[in-house]
Amino acid sequence: ALGKRNIDSVLLEGGGELNFSALRSGIVNRVHAYISPKIFGGSGAKTPVGGTGISEVSECFGLKTQRITWLDEDLLIESEVEYPCLQG
Repeated sequence: ALGKRNIDSVLLEGGGELNFSALRSGIVNRVHAYISPKIFGGSGAKTPVGGTGISEVSECFGLKTQRITWLDEDLLIESEVEYPCLQG
């Protein structure tokens, strides 16, 4: 339906559950991760990827770094997602 409207990309900006579901379904091509020099922590701290998680290293979602950019004291890492566990 989006292709018929000439839309070829979608930005997902959500919580850990949406992020895990999108990764698990194989629809994520790129990840933009922002890292700030601040630590919050705590057992209730939010995580960028929730869901059930991955139990085997061979099934993880790989990130192939394309670009790293400093934004003042923050860091932006732009990566392509590799899906070795979902292929085959």
